[in-house]
Amino acid sequence: MNAILQCFVHTPLIRNYFISGLFKNHIEKGKGETLANAMAKFVTDYELNNEPLSSLRNIKDAIDKYIPQFQGYNQHDAQEFLAMLIDKLTAELTIKISVKLSKTLSSTDSKTSSSNKTTETDEGTLNVSVMANLFSGELCSTIICPCSNNSNKKKEPFYYLSIPLPQHVIALMSIEYVFGVYMFKKRGRERDK
Repeated sequence: MNAILQCFVHTPLIRNYFISGLFKNHIEKGKGETLANAMAKFVTDYELNNEPLSSLRNIKDAIDKYIPQFQGYNQHDAQEFLAMLIDKLTAELTIKISVKLSKTLSSTDSKTSSSNKTTETDEGTLNVSVMANLFSGELCSTIICPCSNNSNKKKEPFYYLSIPLPQHVIALMSIEYVFGVYMFKKRGRERDK
C-alpha cells in the first residue's frame, strides 16, 4: 500500500491534478466526502505541507472507509490495491457529457430523380474520467498462424499490463507507448489542463 501511495504522490500528472484542485470539477455535485478529497489532502499534506506522517494516517483512514477490503494492517497485494484504488477514483472522478450525434440520410425519388437529405439526431451521454485517461490503455495483439498465414487482430482494454520477465530465454518484445493529455472545454473557458 505504501509503495502505491508513494508512486501516486511522485507521479507529476496525478500530483498536479490533486494539488491544483482540478479534481473538484469532476466530482458529482452534492457527493460530500470522497476518496478523491482524501487523496487530494494526502498529496497536498505530503508534498506542500511536509506532513508525511499525519497525511499517511488520514489517507489510511480514508482507505479503510472507502475501500473496506484493505482495513487494518494485514499484508495486501500491491497490484490488487492499485486496481481497487484506480477503480474507486475512476468511479468518483467521472464526468458525464451530453452529446448529440447526427447522421445525414439521403434518398432518391425514382419518379422525379431528385434526392432528399434528412438529418437524424441521437442524444447520448459520454462518460469521461481523468483517472481512466491516465491509467488505461489498449492492448492490440495480432496472432498469425504459421501454417495458413491467417491472422487475427484483437484489441483489449487494460489498466495495468503484466510483462513476463524471461529467466533464461531472450525474447524480443516491442511495446509502443502513446501518451495523450486530454483537455475539457466548457462555455469557451479552459477547464482542465
